[in-house]
Order: sequence, then C-alpha cells, then structure tokens
Amino acid sequence: MAQALVKLGHAKSIEDAFRRYLGRGRAAAIAADWPALGEVVGWIRGAGGCAALAHPMRYALSSGARRGLLEDFKESGGSAIEVVTGGNAAHHIDACAALALRYGLCATVGSDFHDPERAWNPLGRLAKLPDCVIPAWKNHGV
Repeated sequence: MAQALVKLGHAKSIEDAFRRYLGRGRAAAIAADWPALGEVVGWIRGAGGCAALAHPMRYALSSGARRGLLEDFKESGGSAIEVVTGGNAAHHIDACAALALRYGLCATVGSDFHDPERAWNPLGRLAKLPDCVIPAWKNHGV
C-alpha cells in the first residue's frame, strides 16, 4: 500500500506514506486481527515447518511479559527464536541467544529484507548466529 501511495504521488516515500496515512491512528491504518498463537504454530507445524518467533526484542513488552510469551510459544509447539535480525544491536543478539538457551529453542537469522530498492538493508549484511545456539536449519533438516 505504501508503494502504491508513493507511485500515485500521494506520498514522497514509503516512510512518508506510513507517517501520513498508514501508521497507527492514521486514516488508512488497519488494526490487525491476529489468530491465537497456538493456532498459528499448529498451522506451521502441520505444514511441516519450523515455527520461529520473529524479532522478539521489537515487541513493546516488559522482560516478564516477553518470558511469558516465550513460555506460551514453547508450550504451543514453537521451536525457534529469531536471534539475529535487521537492526539488532549486539546486546540484543546476546539477549535473544540467552532466551533461546533458557527456553530450549533453536535460533534463526532474519534478513528483514523487504525490497531490492531499499539499499539500507542489503542481503548478507547481518551478523552470524552465536556459537552457543543451535541453528534451526540444522535441527529441522532445512
């Protein structure tokens, strides 16, 4: 939608489209109606996939609430956590690796790649997984 707003001349950039129209509280913002965590994990596992919790440090949660989310995720059959993702500082990587170890979860790397036109986030620029975690692709035959 943001790209369409730019293309049609209603916004100067994708960021401008979100600031003016698509961001929370703006005229074209649509609140997500998310299914239950266990339901989504079930869909992923039912399709033969590895359910991984994406960018856990980006959620506006207290440490206790984040631990509760991970407990619920693990109980629902989740098996991995995104340890390295676009924009993660080194201390976030360390914190996510510690969470993976604490909850017995494998680790993933998320490129956060959205568009080849957005040079701020080229493929292959991210840090490697810490040696202390098990990569999901090794544990799940991916």
